[in-house]
Amino acid sequence: MAKNLLKMTLTRRIRYLVIFSVVLTGVIGSSITYVFHLQSLQKEYYETNRDAAEDAAKLVYTEDAVELSDMIHDKGFQKVRAKAVETGDYSIVETWIKENDYEDTYRDTALFLDDLRYVIGVGDLFLVSCDESGLYVLAYAGMDYSDPGAEMPKEIWLNDYKTTDQTDPIEVHLGDQYGIFCRSFHRLKGNVGTRNLFVGVDTDLSGYAKRERAFLINLIITYLLIILAMSLVGIYFAKKHLTTPLNQIKDAALGFAKQHKNAEISEAKDPGVHTNDELEELNDSILYLEESVLAEQKELEQINRKKGRIDAELSIAREIQKGVLPDHFPEDADLNITDIYAYNDPAREVGGDFYDFFRTDDNHMVFVIGDVSDKGIPAALFMMVSKLLIKECAMKSLHPEEVLQEVNERLFSLNRAEMFVTIWIGILDLETGMLRTSNGGHEYPIFRFGKEPFEYYRDHHGMAVAGMPHSKYKAHEIQMNPGDAFVVYSDGAVDARDSTGEGYGSSHLLESVNHAKASNAKDLVLSVKKDIETYSGNTEQFDDITILAVIYQPEAASGSTEADDKSTEA
Repeated sequence: MAKNLLKMTLTRRIRYLVIFSVVLTGVIGSSITYVFHLQSLQKEYYETNRDAAEDAAKLVYTEDAVELSDMIHDKGFQKVRAKAVETGDYSIVETWIKENDYEDTYRDTALFLDDLRYVIGVGDLFLVSCDESGLYVLAYAGMDYSDPGAEMPKEIWLNDYKTTDQTDPIEVHLGDQYGIFCRSFHRLKGNVGTRNLFVGVDTDLSGYAKRERAFLINLIITYLLIILAMSLVGIYFAKKHLTTPLNQIKDAALGFAKQHKNAEISEAKDPGVHTNDELEELNDSILYLEESVLAEQKELEQINRKKGRIDAELSIAREIQKGVLPDHFPEDADLNITDIYAYNDPAREVGGDFYDFFRTDDNHMVFVIGDVSDKGIPAALFMMVSKLLIKECAMKSLHPEEVLQEVNERLFSLNRAEMFVTIWIGILDLETGMLRTSNGGHEYPIFRFGKEPFEYYRDHHGMAVAGMPHSKYKAHEIQMNPGDAFVVYSDGAVDARDSTGEGYGSSHLLESVNHAKASNAKDLVLSVKKDIETYSGNTEQFDDITILAVIYQPEAASGSTEADDKSTEA
């Protein structure tokens, strides 16, 4: 028998747990049933109270009630009662009642109510009158001249009752002073004029409530002791047949995890739980999990070695890509351009954005910015091919639209991955300041002319380069004067997101460019870069960002040349 209990399945143990739960549920159900029983007893008290009110209403003289109602609505009585309430002296009410011939009616009614309450077995009896002005006491059981004319609470409103049915009982709580009592009303029969007259009944429930509460407390204590005893038994069996084996499996799993973390284990260990039930199946599952973890660890080590090689290669690729972007920005009078500066930040290790500037001859300089449709290594490879083709074609033609057309045809013929690149290109005549531009699906450039603020230059957008064959592009001629400047950028600048997902936007970018008020291209680019980073905060960058700024000031070159000539003559 003992051996069979040791081999008892977890399912059977769960059945015992269910039995225990059912017993506990029965205890709770019994308590709830008792509560409903108390409510039924209370309902019985209420019905008795309502019946008592109905019986009293049949015995009270309606004529006396009507006369007392007239009395309390008499203006003279109301003045006397108001003064009595103010002074606390109700003898003046008694005097007024006697002088106005209401003494016999009030005395007979009050004494009758006092006798009647003992006959029908209630705590108290009283008459009330209800009309639009309020709810007032006509007489209580006994002889108390502070009762007639007393106003009852507004919440006990009886004027809406148009039938002879009594109101629902009201259980009133007034603290230790009055205890708990049940109150019912019933309308008097007969002709009562325009006022509604009711007899009220109060039954004290404090003694009943105390007895029932004491019984309930004793019942709850008994049930708690039973529950405690059953819980101790349940805990013992659960610990012996469930908790201990589970702890054994837990310790084994935790030990394996710690040893595996410290690389101190190379093979799986059996937790050692063999109970011929679901716990043993759990034991076997843990053992299988350990074997799987060790196998996955070996595969992960191989993956990490491969990943290390890939990371190293990506790092080299990033350096190579950075190397093909010009990082020598001319200053002073170099290349007849006072200032050029650019910033490039790929969203991944390598990206698809690029910029370039170079001279084709002594009098012309080319500025380029591009954005490949993808990210990562594919975009980086496409970007490098695009950059080389643009430079090659620009060395042969000073017309930017022809450069884009030739690059488009050559890239499209090589474009098996169906990628494309947006390109803005400008070729500046360094002597005349004439800037010829063409736009292959790129963002609008931003220009500043003279002392005017920066504004978007809405040039014609052609098709993105390599998107489709035989695409045509339009050229624009822009006269640049000393001090004029332009800024070109990739869409990663305007598409930067803040923590709520709101985009930086083209209007914000223009505002940032004007707000920079920088005297050189480097400060201008770095100011816009900082503003974008502040806007984005800790939000992860999801697109490459590139910004190129150029300020045209050819007179600096002329001054430098003259100085060199004078130096040579000396």
